[in-house]
Amino acid sequence: MKLSMLAHPKRDVPNASSKRVEWSWCGFGAVVLVYVVASAALGLVPDQDLAQGAWFAVGLLAGLVGLCVGFALAELRQ
Repeated sequence: MKLSMLAHPKRDVPNASSKRVEWSWCGFGAVVLVYVVASAALGLVPDQDLAQGAWFAVGLLAGLVGLCVGFALAELRQ
């Protein structure tokens, strides 16, 4: 005899991510997006390979700052 889906007890699934994680990633993404768009709009993207690598590394460092700011804002909002 097959049981219906309604006969099964419901299980609570814990939240997979916290607000701190969401705000952190949003901060990272926002800063990197602004960095890339502003650099491209202002023509600041270098043409040489080594210089492009350094430009990208600086963008990731700026994204890390955004990640920390997002984490701090999530802590303040709780």
